[in-house]
Amino acid sequence: MYESHNASEVSEVDGRSGQEGVKVGLWGVLIFAELAALWVVIVVFWVWLANRLTSTGPVSRDPEKMKLAAKELEERGLAAAAAAAWQAYLDAQPQAPDRWEVLLRIGNLYLRAQQPTQAAQAFALLRQEVPDEQLKQQVEAGLVACERLSGLYGPIEKWLAQRRLQPQSIAAQGQVVAIVGDEKLTEADLDMLLRSRLDQLLAAQGLSADKAQREAQLRQWNSPGMRARLLRLLLQNDLFLRRAREMKLHEDPEFVAQREETLEMLLLERFLERELVDTAPTQADVEAYYRSHLAQFQQPEMLQVVLMQLPDAKTAAETGAKIQSAEEFVRIAASLKGANGQPAAGLRQIVRNRPDPILGDPEPLFQLQEGQWTNRPLEVRGNYYLVLVDKKIPARTLSLAEVRPVILDTLRQQRRQEALDRLFEQLSHRYGVKILLQAPATATELPLDAEQTLTEKGPSKPSPPTASIPLPPQNPTSNPKPPENSAKEP
Repeated sequence: MYESHNASEVSEVDGRSGQEGVKVGLWGVLIFAELAALWVVIVVFWVWLANRLTSTGPVSRDPEKMKLAAKELEERGLAAAAAAAWQAYLDAQPQAPDRWEVLLRIGNLYLRAQQPTQAAQAFALLRQEVPDEQLKQQVEAGLVACERLSGLYGPIEKWLAQRRLQPQSIAAQGQVVAIVGDEKLTEADLDMLLRSRLDQLLAAQGLSADKAQREAQLRQWNSPGMRARLLRLLLQNDLFLRRAREMKLHEDPEFVAQREETLEMLLLERFLERELVDTAPTQADVEAYYRSHLAQFQQPEMLQVVLMQLPDAKTAAETGAKIQSAEEFVRIAASLKGANGQPAAGLRQIVRNRPDPILGDPEPLFQLQEGQWTNRPLEVRGNYYLVLVDKKIPARTLSLAEVRPVILDTLRQQRRQEALDRLFEQLSHRYGVKILLQAPATATELPLDAEQTLTEKGPSKPSPPTASIPLPPQNPTSNPKPPENSAKEP
């Protein structure tokens, strides 16, 4: 009985062992199948990649095909792309038998593409490798062209460098007018240089679109004498610029600062020209402004006087004693000369209730009538004057026709300022700018020249001196017509 019991236990254990063995076998089969599938995938991928590399590699690295591609780019006029293709050819074939020829080709192509830095690198490398003297001369010529195009020379030598890179079929022709180094400057070259210079001048003045102005100027420049003079000026500027750069003046900190300021002003002006639209005020705008600002157009009483300056009190008294009429006053005034030989008399306008820079308080003169003069000389800060009232101009309101140009200019300035303010607000919002400095309760206005300096026109220039006013005719009672700018003090 004991034996049978043991036998049954053994059979149960064997059964469980068998079941566990079956489970382990199934998991092993599954794991092996997954590993086998993974290896199949890896093998298939490597086969595909090998085929891909085999099909593409030799084509992209084939020297002959790379040369054909570079030549095709040259034929299409893509100089920079062709130079890069030739460089790729050399990178793939560092010991290529035509290496020197290709390096020279790369340098010339970059020159043709106006990329002197890359061209200089190719020429410098070739100069280190090549032993042939004739080829070295070509390399030196290429390096000189790089220098010219890099800004070390003036416009003439830059043009000669560019012409050298052009195909021979369109080489400049005509009589030689100058020799610059080893290059000949011809009549055709001079024509191109003059046109280029004129276009630069017109662009600087904002007249690029004025074809009539350009043609008229070219006709004026086309005379033999003018061409010779302009050629000399162009060569002079070239030589001066070349020497200045040799002296490193373009690296001077003050020059660099001035150049940067000029560039900023030009860019700012171009930006404002593009963004601000100048719309002319209408007639209704002008009339409305005139009606609402009549007080600004009140012209006070004025005197037009003949002013005679004498050297001292004695001379002034003696001269005044000789005068018996207004005609005689004008005649004596016209004959007076100052110490420098210039006329010592002239017309002047005086405004009531406004101090005159020369005569001081003008009120006593307003007591005189037309054709009357001061009985005794006026002494003002050590100077002595005799004054004749030539014409009395009564106070009045200037007409709309008289002030229309002033109103138009004022309205344009107002609209421009409003447009500037709107543009400023838009850009402040765009770039996240906030002004934290609070303005005072009473706004302080900038002087006009300071405002222009900070915005668009750069430092202000002094106004030209006012032209001298001639003396009136010798009959002062004839009431000559007042000058057109009677509203302004001369």
